Amino acid sequence: TESVDSENHASDGIRLQHAEHCWVRRVTVKHYWQAGIEVGAGSARVSVESCRVIEPRGVATGGRFYSFSTEGAQLVLFRDCYAADARHSFVCNGSSRDSGIVFLDCVSDRPIAGSEGHRNWVQGILFDNVIVRDPRTRYSIGLYNRGNAGTAHGWGAAHSVAWGCASGGSSSISIQRPPGAQNYGIGCSGAVTGGGPFNVPGGYIEGANQPGLEPRSLYLAQLQARTAPPAAPIPLRNANITAGRPGARVTFEAFAPGAPAVACQWQVSKDSGATWLLLADDTNHNGAATATLAIVGAVSAMNGWQYRYITANGQGLEITSAPATLTVAPDRFPMPAGLVLDAAGSLYVADAQAHIIQKITPARTI
Repeated sequence: TESVDSENHASDGIRLQHAEHCWVRRVTVKHYWQAGIEVGAGSARVSVESCRVIEPRGVATGGRFYSFSTEGAQLVLFRDCYAADARHSFVCNGSSRDSGIVFLDCVSDRPIAGSEGHRNWVQGILFDNVIVRDPRTRYSIGLYNRGNAGTAHGWGAAHSVAWGCASGGSSSISIQRPPGAQNYGIGCSGAVTGGGPFNVPGGYIEGANQPGLEPRSLYLAQLQARTAPPAAPIPLRNANITAGRPGARVTFEAFAPGAPAVACQWQVSKDSGATWLLLADDTNHNGAATATLAIVGAVSAMNGWQYRYITANGQGLEITSAPATLTVAPDRFPMPAGLVLDAAGSLYVADAQAHIIQKITPARTI
């Protein structure tokens, strides 16, 4: 470039517009004057990893020296990125069009303005283990009200979190509460405050300057929860049930604790678990969508049927139970047609359906 203050060169290093499902990796940008790497309007599901933005060249004033920036983007991850000598090292500048932006394990050296939600109600920012070293600004990380700063920026961030972040020197991490929303500062170190450039209520601050934050990374913990293998099937309270006779009423009970409360849906397999069908209440079943399934009037044909249930808590988590087996004792006298009592007290029963004669002794054995 012509000089340290010259802007007679490219304004941005990399700018993505209307880009989806893409990434920027191991890139170094220097001698920019507006944005080093910007994920812009209409972009979504973008990852920027292991990148460096250094040595800005231009006039350090408004609209300049944004190292890593979003403007009208959603669901963007910046991970293991480094910024030096920026104004706003890690910034969301797209007003309410920005949401779901994560800055994970990033480092900023010598910034002259804060990493922040910049203007007009950016939502869902996560600063996760962002470290600011030797800041040259009053607020190093800001989830706060910017009031009439810039072009009347107002609330820069809502429903946002600073998790395990650290600020050096006397610069502060500012967490303030927007009307009808909240911002959170959890486990951050350095000067952590509910104060800011404008006098408004402080946000939720917990565990400041205390070691041992768990999980270390909120983003990685949520990622693991979303992608972990399914949990082992949970049991039923009563795994296997025998109906003492056809027509008996028996119940299966789901073991389904949880908060929020879980919903249950029972399934039945009539072929030893090869296929499963959703149950609905009918003449033989009651409570198919509750934690207790009643078998009403079990018949011999239901012998060996298997039952299981699926639980869901409304937050994307579904668990399928282990199966349980119903045993229905055989009906010894499906259609008795004749009775004869002999001198010894034994009763003979002729059955028209089974086509047999059975003897019941005085000791009640058959």
